[in-house]
Amino acid sequence: MTEALWIHLWPVINLAGLGFFTSLGVTGFMVFAGLGDTPNARSNHKHVTPSCGGVGLVAAFGVCSLALVLIHPQLLGAMPLTFAKILSLVFAVAALGLCDDLFEFSARFKFALMILLSALGVSCVGYPSALPLGDSVIPLPPFIGFWGAVLWVFVVINAVNFIDGANGLMANTLIIPCLALGFIGLSSGSVVAAFLCGALFVGLLGFLPYNMRSKAAIFCGDTGALLAGYVFALAGLAVIHAEDGANLVYFVPLLILPILADVLLTLLWRAKRRKNLLAPHKEHLFARILSMGVGHMQITWVYGFLTLLFANIAVFGVQSGYIRSPFYIGFFVVVMAAAYFIVGRLIEKADAGSEIPAPTHSADKASSD
Repeated sequence: MTEALWIHLWPVINLAGLGFFTSLGVTGFMVFAGLGDTPNARSNHKHVTPSCGGVGLVAAFGVCSLALVLIHPQLLGAMPLTFAKILSLVFAVAALGLCDDLFEFSARFKFALMILLSALGVSCVGYPSALPLGDSVIPLPPFIGFWGAVLWVFVVINAVNFIDGANGLMANTLIIPCLALGFIGLSSGSVVAAFLCGALFVGLLGFLPYNMRSKAAIFCGDTGALLAGYVFALAGLAVIHAEDGANLVYFVPLLILPILADVLLTLLWRAKRRKNLLAPHKEHLFARILSMGVGHMQITWVYGFLTLLFANIAVFGVQSGYIRSPFYIGFFVVVMAAAYFIVGRLIEKADAGSEIPAPTHSADKASSD
């Protein structure tokens, strides 16, 4: 372990314990409160279930933030103002998700607010100034670097929100990437990344026991899903700006490649069929597999295994130096795309086989004649 990791390890463990028990307790209370989510045509569940689990994540962030300021202010160093701005934006995103849960904003209005909050977040955390290309780098003009980072935050927010459609899926697929990214943040001395990933990790950990079941006791809702995606995206940018952070530009998306592949390739699949990309739907790959009768837990464990696999691939890339090559991540993008279309084709064949028309009875033939 590096010296920076040892210095920050105990305070982070202390904050993590406070955040975990806060999330566990508040989420349990929200289960008891029972503010429900009534199933509709897009739902992957059949029973009214509380959908305010994201409040537990917000509470965990609030407690961790207070503890950081009151108990471990030495971690903030010379950046308390920047830290305060970031936390304000995190809670603003959570408020947007809560309002959307309550009032169901239009997609255009919600996306416009997401872009604004993404731009503000990038202004606080920073954006990449270069892309690694083996032993050299490609400088990025500030305009491209800034708006590329905004696009990254916007895509991750929506990807995490879209993947929150099966019991335990969103939390289970983010926990391992959070752990890996937080560890890198600690090692490189990025307090912002370490705190964001740590608070998100323990918040999800406290939520998971209620949600990762064959019949979920509570759902996260947009309140938690938007917060989780926003926090992870900003933490990734913070790591990139840490010491030697330019080497990690490809590391962060590789951590959540299974999620990104499902969401982005589904958009391409819908665009090819000339469908409205802003309209709600149930055509993500995991949802199509669920519609075939596969259980929620099976889907969640498969996606969890994939994120564990890609976390190891990403860490290996950092240790070996391969992560600096766009061909390293490009190879795995091609692999995931091929897997997506193969599974999608198998689902289409299965659906076609289940739509074979029933045989016509002889009596019906006689009457038609």
